[in-house]
Amino acid sequence: MPLLAVSLQQGLSLEVVEPCYVLKSHDSSLALFNQQQNRMQGWSHIQPNMPLYKPLQHAADYYQITPQNIHSSAECEGQRHYQAVLVKRYRDWSQQHANGIEPLVNSENATFEDFPYIDMLVRFNASDSHLLSPKELITHFGPWLSDGQIQQWDRGQINVELTLFSLQDDGISFAAGSILNLPTQYFDQWLHLRIDARKLTLYREQHYQRTPIEWAELKAKKITGVRINPETANGKTLRHYQLDAFDPDQPEFFKETGLSIRGLYLNSAK
Repeated sequence: MPLLAVSLQQGLSLEVVEPCYVLKSHDSSLALFNQQQNRMQGWSHIQPNMPLYKPLQHAADYYQITPQNIHSSAECEGQRHYQAVLVKRYRDWSQQHANGIEPLVNSENATFEDFPYIDMLVRFNASDSHLLSPKELITHFGPWLSDGQIQQWDRGQINVELTLFSLQDDGISFAAGSILNLPTQYFDQWLHLRIDARKLTLYREQHYQRTPIEWAELKAKKITGVRINPETANGKTLRHYQLDAFDPDQPEFFKETGLSIRGLYLNSAK
């Protein structure tokens, strides 16, 4: 039984569960990560001796996203989890997602209509995270943004964008995604997140430009994978607000979000 069930923004729901909770799968589930399956992979722009990333909490190796980021829990009979720290740039949009998780489905038959649900057992780790507080955001960015703009942009909460996507051969992608906005009171608790792709933001993307679409256009597309991006509350950087007035010589700030994943499945609507 969940310790607490919460309805989040449209298409996302959350249950706080016991520390050794096991996420149930079904015969029709497609596992991306569990105790037997590991399709976890991703990217990282963070490399050793890059001056840009010198302010980060850890060395560059700590932010790499590879299948080997596996840890075991002595308290839960050795259950394994995938661990990472995701990094978002606050100021500049160039490589704004310094790293990210992107497990691939590797199935020619999986469509959005077949697997509209994502179920994830995740814990956000306070000790590995560095989020600017509302007061710090005003201190660092108040000279350029109003309090209202800062409140819309970021509130010092846990933010990751969860996306189910289809990448086409011509470089066009189709996707269903949403940015999770979660108060920091949920740090260090195991959470069962359920995402209903049909109720998320649906779009077609080319050259970083998104065009809204309907479920009817998306449902028959073949699923390429799931993307977990680090984010601000609305996905923007300071540069999105300043545009031509942006000063690239100002020092960068980073939003670091530590997380552990013990289960990640695509599920059918049945």
